[in-house]
Amino acid sequence: MKSIVVAALLIATPALAETSVSPTSAAHVEVMAALSATMAAINNRDADGFVALQHPTMQIQIVATAPDGSTSLSIVPGKTFADGMRSSKAPIDERLVAPTVLVTNDFAHVWSFYTLDVGGKRMHCGIDSFGFIKTGGKWLLTNMAWTREPQGCPK
Repeated sequence: MKSIVVAALLIATPALAETSVSPTSAAHVEVMAALSATMAAINNRDADGFVALQHPTMQIQIVATAPDGSTSLSIVPGKTFADGMRSSKAPIDERLVAPTVLVTNDFAHVWSFYTLDVGGKRMHCGIDSFGFIKTGGKWLLTNMAWTREPQGCPK
């Protein structure tokens, strides 16, 4: 009986398109261009540019780790984050390290270690996660998430 259920599920499950991870595929190159534009907007505090790169429903999730090891979760709309970009003037330098890009059809995800310096001082590091969809021929951010690790960051 169990094998019949498994076989029925396999037949009923649609086949997924091949996931593109090749750095030379057109989709990979397009997603990396969208990611580069996103990082340039963040590092240049270009709030309007940042908003132009996101889907209207874009959300940001931040998991912050406190020195005692406890964590907290914050969820903010992308436009709210952009408003915060407008209010701060300190130079920012967020760097991604060896991002991993996964693409299938019009859906992409990027996962990367990052470091963040503000005003020349290392603030924190962690993992950045970016979700993209391709709509109207353009890759747009649907979500961003990151961990905020204040300790153990590379110098």
